[in-house]
Amino acid sequence: DVEQATDYLADFGKLIRMVLDNSHSSYIKLSDEVGFLELYIKLEQLRLNNHFEYKVEFDSVLQDIDPLVPPLIVQPYVENAIWHGLSHKKSGGMLTVKYFEVGKDVLVSVEDNGIGMEKSQELYRQYPRKRKSYAMSINKERVKLFKAYFNRDLSVKIHDLCKEGDCGTRVEIIIPGIER
Repeated sequence: DVEQATDYLADFGKLIRMVLDNSHSSYIKLSDEVGFLELYIKLEQLRLNNHFEYKVEFDSVLQDIDPLVPPLIVQPYVENAIWHGLSHKKSGGMLTVKYFEVGKDVLVSVEDNGIGMEKSQELYRQYPRKRKSYAMSINKERVKLFKAYFNRDLSVKIHDLCKEGDCGTRVEIIIPGIER
């Protein structure tokens, strides 16, 4: 489908431009971060032939103040949810990204109903990848740098949601709030 391929390439080009622009900034507006994530997720959804659904939400208080947040912190967790959780699920995949105001901070919740961390690690052991993934190690280093440079804590908690047949993962990221 030439039209769909053209649209995909145009969106991919836009995504690359956003990554380049955002990588040069210490902070971007939350609305810009959400726009970037929605475009990334849309492209992944197309790549996987609409294998999963998604929703991205942020509360009205955050919409009103549109705080500044460090760019590209959330994307690697969204990527992991898609690549390691949802892409291996047979059907009914759902990815939810929510942004909440908690005091002066921003809480980001990335949740999927994929195969879970244990099954994903089992698959990795059975079928090791030919290429090494750097996103998570780079992100851990960025969190350390954020703390050192801005003297502010940015915390990440990962929860395995597997119980009684239901599975998935939730990542909670607390970003110290910076108002515009």
